[in-house]
Amino acid sequence: MRKGSGIYAKAIAKFHEIPGDFFSGRGGIPADVRSYVEELEATCQALRQEVDRLSIFRHLAFRDDLTGLYNRRAFEARLVEEWSRAARFEADLTFVTIDLDGFKLVNDLAGHATGDLVLAFVARHMVAECRGFDVPCRLGGDEFAYLLPETNAAGAEALVRRVAERVATASDRPVLPEGVAFGLSFGVAERRGSSSPSDLVARADAAMYALKRERKSEGAPSSRVFAA
Repeated sequence: MRKGSGIYAKAIAKFHEIPGDFFSGRGGIPADVRSYVEELEATCQALRQEVDRLSIFRHLAFRDDLTGLYNRRAFEARLVEEWSRAARFEADLTFVTIDLDGFKLVNDLAGHATGDLVLAFVARHMVAECRGFDVPCRLGGDEFAYLLPETNAAGAEALVRRVAERVATASDRPVLPEGVAFGLSFGVAERRGSSSPSDLVARADAAMYALKRERKSEGAPSSRVFAA
C-alpha cells in the first residue's frame, strides 16, 4: 500500500475510535476528544504534505528539465486524451511539429551550454504564444511540438508564424559566434484527414520534412510553415 493510503486509513481508524455518544448528543464531551482532534489534524496535515509531494513527482515525471515544457511521456498521454475528446465532439485538433535548423552547428561551434540556452529560448517563446489549454512540448533533442485542441490548420499556422517572428526578432535571443545561426521548420496536420493519433503525428512530420527538402533545393530562408 502506498504511504498516502496508509495515512488515509489511519485517519479513518481514528475517526471510528471516537465514542458514539459524542455524536448522538447523549453523552458529554469525552476527556480525550481533544487528543483525537489533534491526532486527526496532524493526520490531515500529513495527507496534505503527501498530496504536495505527489504533485511535485508528477510535475517532474511529465516536464522537461531544461525547458519546463511537457516531455514526450506527457505528450503521448495527452495526444490520446485529446484525440478521443476531439473525435467524440467532432472538435478541431491540430498537431505541430517543430525542428531547429542549424542546431548541430550551434552545439559544435558555440558549445552545448549555448545550445541549451537556444533550446530554453525557443521554449519561452513557444509558451508566450499559446493558450492555457494548449500543449507545448519538447519531444527530445531539438524537436519541439504543439498539440492544439480546438484549433484548425489555419489557426495553427498563424500561431507558428508568430513564434517564428518572435524567435527571429526577440531581444533575448542568445548571442552566437559569427556565421552560426539557427531557424525553425514547422509541419502542421489536422485530426480531420488523419486515421489515428500516430497518423496525425506522421503527417505533420512528413509536412515538415517536405519543407526542409524544398528549402534546401531553393535556398529558402528558415522559419517557414508547411501544412499537410
